[in-house]
Amino acid sequence: ENVREFLLATSPLRRMSWQLCKVVSGLKTSDDMLKYLEQRHLFLIPLDRQGDWYRYHYLFGEFLQREFRRGSPEQYHAVCENAAIWCERNGHTTDAIQYSLDCGQFEKASKLIAGHALPIAQKKGDHYTVLDWMRRLPIAHQESHPEILLSHALSMAFSQNGHRAIELVDRVLTRLYVDTADGWQLTD
Repeated sequence: ENVREFLLATSPLRRMSWQLCKVVSGLKTSDDMLKYLEQRHLFLIPLDRQGDWYRYHYLFGEFLQREFRRGSPEQYHAVCENAAIWCERNGHTTDAIQYSLDCGQFEKASKLIAGHALPIAQKKGDHYTVLDWMRRLPIAHQESHPEILLSHALSMAFSQNGHRAIELVDRVLTRLYVDTADGWQLTD
């Protein structure tokens, strides 16, 4: 039963360390549980040689998530919230954004995206991640920060959707210079 509960409680995690598992599952011996699962080849895949990060096999993980959402939607939501908080505190911002989107905390997700999407798109060239965030973030939240729309425009341009990129930049310029009453401005 302990293994089953641990598997379900950690199923929303895209990648997991024992510290993150401890936070979301409440199990103080999460490191032992991960070792137990790995030794028994229970669909756990190591992501590094040190054994710090793991993930579930995709099909197994999807099955666990579906069962967890169906059986305990409130607990699923709480796991995603706790994972987002832990990831943000520990410098895993991309993961924090994903978990915030998973649990519907769109305001938190939009603040994180506004602060991190441009560097991810410009410096890392990770346009796929930015486009995925935009697909999942409601339009009202996309327009809450100019940095979000500019990141979206940049990623659209690199995805060979220049017309959509121009529309997004025009929307930013209009809101910054024409609709100045709403207090919308770029941060430093």
